Amino acid sequence: MRQAKAVYYQEAFNLAKNNIKQTWTLLTSAIIRKHYQIELPEYCKQNNITITDKNEIADQFNTGNKISDNVPPSDDNFHKYLNRPNNYSIYFDPVDISDIIEITSKLKTKTSQ
Repeated sequence: MRQAKAVYYQEAFNLAKNNIKQTWTLLTSAIIRKHYQIELPEYCKQNNITITDKNEIADQFNTGNKISDNVPPSDDNFHKYLNRPNNYSIYFDPVDISDIIEITSKLKTKTSQ
């Protein structure tokens, strides 16, 4: 599915390369994901005690600080835990005003609809 999506967007961007409006529409559709309503649990059990107060439930999930207090310090570099680079990352080369002028001067004049 990922590869099919990549091929779709590659072809779509190639077709839209001279249409900035269509390019931005594609970028928006590729980047913005639909936001879904998250259902929160109605109760939580901790040590055989049922908790129904939403704030107390949230506190049960927010145990990161308590856990991290018990983790010993380490001199390990984070790279030690990374398996391989992400093939789906994106990088934009830095541009300056002359690049923008050069590219925009090659665009066809259009009127917005």
